[in-house]
Amino acid sequence: MDFPAESYGRMAAAILYVSVMLIAFRWLIPRLSPAGKALASVMLAAQALVAGAALFIEFSSELEIWLFHLNRERNIPAVLSSLQMALVGFVALLIAWKLKRQQTWRLLYYVGLGILFLYLAYDEYFALHEYLSNWKIIYGSIGALATLATLLVAWRSPRNTWKWYAILVIGLAMSAAGAMFVQPFRGPDVCASLVFWTGEECMLFDLEESLELLGIWLVLVAVLGQLWAPPPPSIHYHIAAYAFSALWLVFLYDADAFPPFESYPAHANIKAAQIEFESGVRLHGYHMGTQQNSVHLFLSPGSFDFGGRGFTKLGYSVDLVDQVSGLSVLSRKKYVHRQFWVVTGSRYRPIYRQWIDLDRPSTLPVNHAYWIILTLWRENGDIFRRQKIVSSDQELLNDTQVILAELVVPSFSSTVSSALNPLAKFDNGFILDAFEAPERAVAGRILSINFSWRSQEAGSEDVKQFLHFFHEESGEFWVHDQQPLGARLPARLWYAGLADSETWQVPLPADLDQGRYHVFTGLYRSRDLERVPAQSAEGFDFTNARVPLGSLVIE
Repeated sequence: MDFPAESYGRMAAAILYVSVMLIAFRWLIPRLSPAGKALASVMLAAQALVAGAALFIEFSSELEIWLFHLNRERNIPAVLSSLQMALVGFVALLIAWKLKRQQTWRLLYYVGLGILFLYLAYDEYFALHEYLSNWKIIYGSIGALATLATLLVAWRSPRNTWKWYAILVIGLAMSAAGAMFVQPFRGPDVCASLVFWTGEECMLFDLEESLELLGIWLVLVAVLGQLWAPPPPSIHYHIAAYAFSALWLVFLYDADAFPPFESYPAHANIKAAQIEFESGVRLHGYHMGTQQNSVHLFLSPGSFDFGGRGFTKLGYSVDLVDQVSGLSVLSRKKYVHRQFWVVTGSRYRPIYRQWIDLDRPSTLPVNHAYWIILTLWRENGDIFRRQKIVSSDQELLNDTQVILAELVVPSFSSTVSSALNPLAKFDNGFILDAFEAPERAVAGRILSINFSWRSQEAGSEDVKQFLHFFHEESGEFWVHDQQPLGARLPARLWYAGLADSETWQVPLPADLDQGRYHVFTGLYRSRDLERVPAQSAEGFDFTNARVPLGSLVIE
């Protein structure tokens, strides 16, 4: 008889739990003090109950599945796993306090172990590592250092403590195996090598999370054994351990009760948002992938919609919209999926992370500004109806589309030459390399002028470029302003290394007086109309931040 592929992962996890519990109650727990026995037994029993529910109960609602799923964030298994890690960290700090008048090297080891596991407990619940591209390398290196430090401390410790260090190392190894090494063996190629494989992909999530949970439990047993080793600590240590457990649960609840994403660090690059659509669906935040090649969205189906009915036939589109023409040059569509990871919640309202790859074609024009636009829609037969935006703290393109970000495709292989002696260097890092214009022009006609620009720094705000024409005899002047590279690339999107040029088509007034004009240019900030100071190639300041360009005869 064929079994579903996920059954093998469940069977392996169940066998693992039964084996560990038999060994624990036969050899490990009896070696602990009464207080240690109680704490270790409670944690193992809680694990067994939660894992048993996750492995063998078929839940009917999405909320129940999320609450007990071993591979989801911010649910009951995540709380239990975080609590175990936090207890390891706190007990390690208690050991350091107990050893404060003994060997310094052991004290430092337990302080380091305590801080490490308190951070891991926080990370386990809030999934900070999800936003580190190389987290396995970082965490694997830290785990290897912790194991090496444990072996060194054990080597210099009394022989009667070696059993606890051995259990600690075994626990670290099991946890690392679950967190980092089981996942690569889920694929169909590996599954095909198994004699019982049925053609489906192996589902080893259950085994992976079970290894991690039980590994940390073994580490907890090890530090409990060290804490209550002779001389036994006072009753205050017992009270502190139980009080800390309660305080950690309160801390997790309070952290989850805050508005979404306030608990995430700045390096996660998640931008919080408060956008509500007409169906009650909310966008709580978004994250742009590396080089803006993907978009991660954080959506909830509604205030009390735990079953996710608000996501039924709901989809989203991410478009690249040309800022000049207003047309979409690239569109990617996906349906909202409730099975994507629940990463946070406000008062435990599930918020689901969605992501979509943009896969920008290489034919997109470089040095051109685009908006990244989000649209939500719902399928109704053959009609895909856009969802209107009820409220938003982000800029909107219209009543159904929100602007998430701006994008420019850079070009570092520009054919624009860099002048050895540029015309002007501006304080914002922009450089005017060259200027080309005819010697004569006709009033009422179009004057073509070419400017070559470079940028040594990324732009941070919009600036405009002015042209001043001063009549040599009468002193009359005429002005023309526009963006240096036109609307296709606003200065706020310039990047370090930019080299580009723009040909201005300047309409000359028909009543412009004939004669010779002195021509000047410069930059001013759009927000306050203040000019950007400019210097010559030799470092001399231009008066009034005006760069002389020569003269022009108007006929």
